[in-house]
Amino acid sequence: MKKILFLLILISQISYGEQKILTIASINKSIITNIDIINEIKIIKILSNVDNQDNINNLALNNLIEEFIKNEEIKKNKIQISNDIIQNRLNLILESLEKQGVILNILSKNKIFQKIKINYEWNELILKKYINQININLKEIETKMKESESINKNEKNKLIDIEKNKKLNIYSILHYEKLKQNALIKIY
Repeated sequence: MKKILFLLILISQISYGEQKILTIASINKSIITNIDIINEIKIIKILSNVDNQDNINNLALNNLIEEFIKNEEIKKNKIQISNDIIQNRLNLILESLEKQGVILNILSKNKIFQKIKINYEWNELILKKYINQININLKEIETKMKESESINKNEKNKLIDIEKNKKLNIYSILHYEKLKQNALIKIY
C-alpha cells in the first residue's frame, strides 16, 4: 500500500510539458489524471459535437470511471472481440468525421478504438451473462403488430430484437451499477 501511495504522489508531481500531472481520481488500483480528463474532453467534443463546458468535466470523469470499471470486468471474464470488427466500426466513424471535416491524430484514433472495443466487449459480456434470463412476451409483440396492421415476419423479428435489446440494456445498467457500488472510487 505504501508503494502505491508513493507512486501516486510521484505521478502527481511529474510534469507533462508545461502542465503538471495531477491525480483526479482512483478506481481500485487505477488512477485518472488531469491529462486523462483533458484527452477525454477532446474525444467527447469530437464524437458528440459538444462545446458546452458546463458539465463536460464531470461527464469526462464519469466516462473514464465507467470505462475503468467495465474494462476490469471484461478482463476478469476474459471477453474478447475481434479487432477486425472494432476496426470496421472505427473506419465508419472516421469516414463520418472526415465528411464533417474532422481529421484525427493517432492518439485520438486509438482512444476511440479503445472506446469501441470496451463497448463491444461489454455488450458481449452482458449478452453471455444474461441471455438465459431474457423472456420476450410474444403475445405483446403480436398485439403491436396487429395494431400497426403489419404481419411481416421481418417486422416481428425486428420487434423481438428491440425487446431483447431493451432488456439487455436494463441488465447492462444494473450490472454496471452493482460493479460501481463494489469499486473503490475516490475523487480528489
